[in-house]
Amino acid sequence: MGGFRVRDAQVLLLLVTACAGAPEPSAQPVTPAAPVHDARATRVEALLAAGHAAAAAQRWPDAEASLRQAVKNAYGFGAPWSSYRADALNELGRSVLAQGRAAEARAAVDEALLLVAPGQRDADQRISELQTTRAEAFLAEQQPGSAVAPFEAAAQATARHPELAAAQLAVSLRLAETLEALGRRQDAKTALERALRVVRRPEVGPSLARRLARALAALYDASGDPARARALLAELAPGDLPAPEAASVAAPPAAESASNATEVVAMQADFRACYRAAVEDHA
Repeated sequence: MGGFRVRDAQVLLLLVTACAGAPEPSAQPVTPAAPVHDARATRVEALLAAGHAAAAAQRWPDAEASLRQAVKNAYGFGAPWSSYRADALNELGRSVLAQGRAAEARAAVDEALLLVAPGQRDADQRISELQTTRAEAFLAEQQPGSAVAPFEAAAQATARHPELAAAQLAVSLRLAETLEALGRRQDAKTALERALRVVRRPEVGPSLARRLARALAALYDASGDPARARALLAELAPGDLPAPEAASVAAPPAAESASNATEVVAMQADFRACYRAAVEDHA
């Protein structure tokens, strides 16, 4: 899986936002429907805005300072304070993980999850983001086995809402990559096949659909099912099909199998860049 690199942390953490081809969301953090417009609420909103802006610019210490102040000032129960704290803790977890402090990131996630009830779309998107941060923290600590459950929880949260299809595919790809690194190829294939059910939704876009097709086709190919791999690529990524004369009914050579088996990892850089670009538009 490779060692954790702090300079890549920001793109590792932001895996549940819409990818290429999805509608462009607001760059501002979600605030409650009926915010309390008093001096303290205004102060918290300003701190949140500063924290999100610093994180977007990868000024992680500045982001952390503003977000910790936002958490401190957003004391109290009910709207809007619990939403403010969940928002701040969500970004805080990503910011401290980007600085290499995985245990603190998981602590922020645990606190935020207590403030978010599943069911509504915004809440489930927040849950998915938090669980993804938890998973990435485990990966940063070289504990891929512990990262599987939070990745699965993140995928389940997005799967409840068709409009979060792009996020579901994004998390599923990261989950499959982790399972593949653990040698759990069949589980990786199952995770991607679940995501395949929503790959044709307009929110997904051709780029993310192509990445999913490439990853799943690589697993089909490596498991000795090249015909299924070719059919999937023909539908979703025709440009990745091998030349007809190179096709064969025989099992692929050992070198080719090894290449196919590592396809999910090989595409990781592009995958992360896709999320980073989307996250800049969707805090």
